[in-house]
Amino acid sequence: MRFYVFLTFIWLLASCSFKQVFRLPAGEDDFVHVVLDIDWTIVAQIHEENPRISKTNLIQVGEETYRIKDWAREFVTALSKNPKVKISFFSGGGEPRNLELLSKIKLMDGSQRSFLDISDKVLSYHHLTEVPENLRTGERFSDRFKKDLSKLGFKEGKTIMVDDNYRFAVNEVQEKHFLWLGPTYNHYEIFKEVPTGSLTEEEARFVPKNMDQWLLGRNKLAVIWDVMDESIDDHFETGRPLHELVQAKAKQLDLSSGEVNEQLFESIDRGVNKLRRYGFQKGRVTRGDSCLLLIDSFL
Repeated sequence: MRFYVFLTFIWLLASCSFKQVFRLPAGEDDFVHVVLDIDWTIVAQIHEENPRISKTNLIQVGEETYRIKDWAREFVTALSKNPKVKISFFSGGGEPRNLELLSKIKLMDGSQRSFLDISDKVLSYHHLTEVPENLRTGERFSDRFKKDLSKLGFKEGKTIMVDDNYRFAVNEVQEKHFLWLGPTYNHYEIFKEVPTGSLTEEEARFVPKNMDQWLLGRNKLAVIWDVMDESIDDHFETGRPLHELVQAKAKQLDLSSGEVNEQLFESIDRGVNKLRRYGFQKGRVTRGDSCLLLIDSFL
């Protein structure tokens, strides 16, 4: 009797192992697609040399210098570790520049893989959709050109475009899939670099009004990761459209207003704690540094 029980156990074990080894490949519906803008989303252009910026945070492409945004490397590294996430980039910059720039930003996992290496697709200026003159709503670059996510294989409910400019959406359906960063600012390595003199209305748009806004600007990608990480998990657990989950969390944080609130700072803390698992790049500033920052602003 024991012999037959033993044989039955071996048969069940072999059957389970067989099923594990010969699983069918995951279908397209098992993936979500995260598309990232480049300028002012993962990098900021630097016009003057700043000795305070660590060289590990700077990249040179042609004659242009870029400061890698805080948490960008950790953010993309975290995305790359999820086998259910495809990562692409869509920027209005020229293709040669975009490809070189992405090839120079490395992941934080020690693999020496670049953002270019892990990207599914990279779309550039020549992939933009030009809006006919009679249909333009203004003269901004984003009024003249749009980012059509169908060129990346857009799937409703499974695609998110992270961008500093929601006006690039080609239509209302795709606009719902744009996760807008909210107001973005010029890069200031420390708070006392923020100009305090007279500014034009256009200049003031890109200058944080206070230290809280500056801190939020520096840690915006930590907030985005807090929103994205939970939303991706919820999407696969519940089947709800990814963009609805993302937009609900962004609305709860009032991300688009640019005004700082306690919920946003709590989101920063959660995002930072999650992203620190993937390493910690020099030059980061968080709310925990606020006392030192306040002292530094008077020096």
